[in-house]
Amino acid sequence: RRLGELAEVVSGGRPGLTKSDYRLEGVPAYSAAGQDGFVSETEFRDRSAVILSSIGAHCGKCFLASGDFTTLANTQVIFPGPGLEAEFLYHQVNSPHFWPRVGSAHPFIRPRDIRACWIFVPPPGEQLEFCRRMRRLDQAAAASERLLLKLGLVEADWVERLWQSHHPAPPLSVSSSLRMGEVLVSADCTGTGTPIYSAESGDRPWRRSTHARLRLRPGTIVIGARGSLGNPRLPADPVFTATQTTIVLQPGEGMVPGYLWLLLRHFDFARIGAQQAVPMLTVSALSAVRAP
Repeated sequence: RRLGELAEVVSGGRPGLTKSDYRLEGVPAYSAAGQDGFVSETEFRDRSAVILSSIGAHCGKCFLASGDFTTLANTQVIFPGPGLEAEFLYHQVNSPHFWPRVGSAHPFIRPRDIRACWIFVPPPGEQLEFCRRMRRLDQAAAASERLLLKLGLVEADWVERLWQSHHPAPPLSVSSSLRMGEVLVSADCTGTGTPIYSAESGDRPWRRSTHARLRLRPGTIVIGARGSLGNPRLPADPVFTATQTTIVLQPGEGMVPGYLWLLLRHFDFARIGAQQAVPMLTVSALSAVRAP
């Protein structure tokens, strides 16, 4: 069904109300960035709606509102009618790709285009069951995020204790071998062959090449050394290489690669990097780092 057949679309924004009117508590206020403040005035009482950011950088983002709330400019408020749950509608339309936008430099969504959009409308019981399942997924995701945060703090604490321990801490130049990655440019990338890691590629290969000369094996740590410093990676590819924007660290005998990788994950590389237009990390600076 077309959205205009099932919902009322109202332009948001009380006249003269801006973020300068925000206070520490009161009625939730929705701007184009979402519920980001409180005001003393109530625009809508005891209603459920989908609030659409209709102009600017957040254009197409949606927010679910219920109870008493107030809106600011650059929003459109969609009040579902009978047979359409606001929460179900929110899950269906909360995507910048759902809405037809006009303009490129400063995009906006016209009310008439909102009303003309097509949505799926299953029976109310199915809508409620869908929303219930989505809430369970959201709760599970939030619990996972909290657990990951706790685990990260525990890991950081353990590693910090290692750095501060009294174990022998020889320089990396003694416990490992270090060198820059090989010179590779886009023209060397053939789409197949050896995976290539760069300073900016994260945990996945940047490209692939059949022209790679430096052949690295599992257990080698790749560290960003140009622009993006640090982000040590321990690739599991049987054979891989790394670009000249990285430092390749080969742990020596008696230094377990996974252990050294874990230590370096919590090391402040900016402290030893050269401060210039493009941040740079040198082999000599990293070689002097003492790892327990």
